[in-house]
Amino acid sequence: MITTPDLIAALAADATPMRHLHPPLACAAAWLIFAVSLIAAIAIVHGLRPDHAERLRQPVFPVAIVASFMIGILAAAVAFLLSLPDCSGLWLLLPAPSIAVWLSTLGYCCLTDWVSLAPDSVRVGEAMRCLVTLVVTSRRSALSISHATRPHQMPPSPSRPRSSRPSNAQPD
Repeated sequence: MITTPDLIAALAADATPMRHLHPPLACAAAWLIFAVSLIAAIAIVHGLRPDHAERLRQPVFPVAIVASFMIGILAAAVAFLLSLPDCSGLWLLLPAPSIAVWLSTLGYCCLTDWVSLAPDSVRVGEAMRCLVTLVVTSRRSALSISHATRPHQMPPSPSRPRSSRPSNAQPD
């Protein structure tokens, strides 16, 4: 049986240094720049909603848009904060007020515009196009943020080669 000091020595011999973590809010800001450029590219390719100017004149729509942006900003900050081992899980509640505002405004509009049962046919509303765009955008964004928040080990250097066995192991 291996003793605790020997186990610690064996684990320390194979340990590779982790790269220094950047401040979580700086990482969130960098990721948000990526997300905004992705959304801008999608807006350029797909264009804006046909009724966008009309919707902006409604008092609820700009509030819903601001709530959407706040969800993205706060969720990005929370994702990078929670990537730290000593961070409280209560940070998950930070975007909750923005989510509540979004659900009560734009979320409700999406739900009511999902499918319209007209007397002559079934019409899929603008919300279906919106949903497809959200799924495509969210998938790319989620993959990039999951890659950005995982820890990365430093590659071995000539002065610090990676060992595959404990220092007290016998040669083969």
